[in-house]
Amino acid sequence: MRCLLVVLVVAACSHAAPPAGPSPTHVAARWRGPEILASVPADTPYLFGVIEPAPAPLRDRLFTQTGAQVQAYLKKAASSEGKSAVLAAALYQEIEGVDPAHVIDALGGARDGRFVVYGLSIWPVMRLEIKDDVRVRQLIGRLIQAAGSELQPRSVGRAMLYTLAAGKMTIVFGVVGHQLVGAFVPTDSLDRTLPAIIGTDLPAHSLRDAPLVPELLARHRFVPQLLAYADTRRVVDILSGHGKGTNDALASSFANLIPQACQDDAARMTAALPRIALGYRRLDEHGFDMALALEVPSAVGKDLAKLRATMPALPAAPPALFAIGAAADVDATIGWLRGVAHQLQSHPFQCPALGELNHAVDTVTGKIDQSMPPMLQGLRGFEIVVDDFTILPPSGSGELLVEGTHVADTVQQLVAKQPQIAFAVTPDGHPIPLPLAKMGVPPTISSAHFALRPTRAAIAVGDRSADRASALVSAPGVRAPFLTVAYDLPKLRERFPQYFKTNDFSQLSVVNSTTLSVDVGDDGITLEMVGTWAPAPASIGR
Repeated sequence: MRCLLVVLVVAACSHAAPPAGPSPTHVAARWRGPEILASVPADTPYLFGVIEPAPAPLRDRLFTQTGAQVQAYLKKAASSEGKSAVLAAALYQEIEGVDPAHVIDALGGARDGRFVVYGLSIWPVMRLEIKDDVRVRQLIGRLIQAAGSELQPRSVGRAMLYTLAAGKMTIVFGVVGHQLVGAFVPTDSLDRTLPAIIGTDLPAHSLRDAPLVPELLARHRFVPQLLAYADTRRVVDILSGHGKGTNDALASSFANLIPQACQDDAARMTAALPRIALGYRRLDEHGFDMALALEVPSAVGKDLAKLRATMPALPAAPPALFAIGAAADVDATIGWLRGVAHQLQSHPFQCPALGELNHAVDTVTGKIDQSMPPMLQGLRGFEIVVDDFTILPPSGSGELLVEGTHVADTVQQLVAKQPQIAFAVTPDGHPIPLPLAKMGVPPTISSAHFALRPTRAAIAVGDRSADRASALVSAPGVRAPFLTVAYDLPKLRERFPQYFKTNDFSQLSVVNSTTLSVDVGDDGITLEMVGTWAPAPASIGR
C-alpha cells in the first residue's frame, strides 16, 4: 500500500505539460474578501483559514463541545509539573466554572471570528479576529506573569507585541486592534517584517482582492467556511533560494542549501502535484462534507478519469454499520500503474534523499509486472455492506456485490469445486436460496440468497434477502467514487465496545454516520469525508 501511494503521488513526474484543470464553474467578476485577508500576500505559498464564519446554530454547538474539552484538558494538564502545567493552571483559572458554551467569550474571543495562517514568504503568520481586545491583552499579561517570564510588551504603532527569541528565530505575538497576531520569523529580519506582521505595511497585491480564493472555492465546490491550500511550486522555489515573490528575500538563508539534483527532482514532483486544497463543500447544523483535492496536470487527470468504472450506489439510508465499495477498472488501473512505474524507472530521481522513492518504484514495478490472478482480470468493482452484526449470538444482515467481465464463469467454477454445497447457478438474475446448514452457518442466520448475471454476482443476507439479491444484480450503474468506506461510529462503539475505547474517540463524539471516499478524475485525486452530527447534548439547547 505504501508503494502504491508513492506511485500515485509521483505518477505525473514524467509529464512536462503545465498544470491545468477545469475552469471554475463560477468566479465573481470582482471579488472583495474580508478585511483579515488584506494583510495576506496574493502569492503566499500556503493558507489555512476560516474565510467566513459557520452558521450560528452550528457555531454554538461546536463551541459548547470545544469549551468542555478545553476545560477538561487544562484541568488535567494543570495537575502535572513544569512550566506548561503552570500556564495550564493559569489559563484554567480564567475559565473555571464558566459554562462550556461561553468559554470563548470568557477569553475575549469572537464567536464569528475569522482566522488565517499564511506565509510571509515561507515563515508562518497567524491572525485571529477577537471581540474584546482589552480582555485579551490583560489575559496575555496575566499568563506571562504566571509563567514567571520577564517578557515586556513592545509598542509598535497601534500594536502591543511580545517577542521571544529562540536562536536565529523569533516568536512575536500580541494584539493589533481586534486581531490576535503571531508570527515566527528570522531574528535578523524582525524589525523589517514587523510592519507586514501588524498590517501597517500591506502587500501591493493581497488575497482580499486577488481572484485565487473565489477560483478555488468554485473549482472544488467549497463553501467559504474553511479554505486551505499549499502551492508546492512556490514552496520549492522559496526553499531552493530562487523565490521571486513577495518577501522571498526573507528566506535567503536557504540559498545553496539544497543540491541542484534535489531541486530538479522537487520541480518534477511539484509539476505533478502543483497544488493541494482543502475545504468544506457543506457545513451546517445537519452535517458536513469536507474534501482534500490533490490537483494534477490536465493530461494526468484525463488518464485518471479512465480508471473509474460504474457501480450501483451504496445504500445511504438507513446508515450501514459498515460498508466498503470500489468502482475501479482493475485492468486499466494496473496498466496505468505499469506505464507510470516504467517511466519513473527510466528517469529515476537523482537526489540522494529520494533514493527510497526509487527503491519503492522498483518494488512496485516488480509486483505489477507479474500476471494478475485470473479472478481479478476484468474486475470492475465490488461492494460489501454490513447493515448490522453481532458476535453473540451470531446474526446480521448485509450484501455483497461483485462486477466484472468474467464473474459468471468464475462463480460457476468456484461452485463446481464445492460438491458438498453445490447448487445450480444460471446467470439469469433469479435469487437462489443458499444452503446455509450445509455451509456450517449458525441457525441464527436464517435467510441468504444468491443471484447471478453475466457480469455480476450478489449475495444478500437477512430479511428480504431474495428481493435484495435480485435487485442488486439488476441495479443501474452510476458514477461512483474510486473507493468508498462508510460507517456508523456510534453503532460500532455500541456493538463492539471492547475495540472502541471512549477516550480514544472523544474527539469524534459529535460525529454520527460518516462516509470516506477516494476519487480520481480530471481534477486529480480527491479525498472526501461526508458525515452527520450526532444528537446534540441537552445542555446546548438550554
